[in-house]
Amino acid sequence: DHRFRVQLNGGSYKTYGEQAQWKYRSDKFSSSLSQSHLQADGYRANSRLRKDVLQWNASTQLSKKDKLEWIALYADLYYQTPGGLTLVQMEQNPRQARSIAVDQKAAIYNKTVFTGISNTYEFNHHWSNTTSLSFSHTDFKNPFITNYEKRKENNLSLRSKFVYATSFNEQDIRLVGGAEWLYGDADIDNYGNKQG
Repeated sequence: DHRFRVQLNGGSYKTYGEQAQWKYRSDKFSSSLSQSHLQADGYRANSRLRKDVLQWNASTQLSKKDKLEWIALYADLYYQTPGGLTLVQMEQNPRQARSIAVDQKAAIYNKTVFTGISNTYEFNHHWSNTTSLSFSHTDFKNPFITNYEKRKENNLSLRSKFVYATSFNEQDIRLVGGAEWLYGDADIDNYGNKQG
């Protein structure tokens, strides 16, 4: 079973967006692949936006007791930051940006990759286990009015939980126990900002 969907939208300030999605499902496998794009010039000066996302979710039934699921995502985000205005500046022209924000090319650049995989196994009608592993990487840049920040962040997680399910006097009872390990690493640098 294949399904396709496409969506287009537009609006003021040169806003344009599109989304495309393909879904597939069979007895033991399902998959969803989607892509989206959004851009706009913004109401104020120095408030342009662009966002691109690509995502894949899928799951497969390895056996009657064993299910595997995963996700892969890439996001690329850019938007300008116009800065705050005084009341006088806002009354003069609410669409203006702080002049220093324009001079310093103030904006956010964020590229992120996220992946994850999870396995659920049912030992019997009482006991089950879910174990998952995920990783993300972010490349972040922010030329700002007073400084220029650059970050590279990596995160890794592993978790496993056991569930005991039963019922007593028509009440469902679930006992959950497990463990989680998280690791994060970030390189953060701050510099002076010389016109972006």
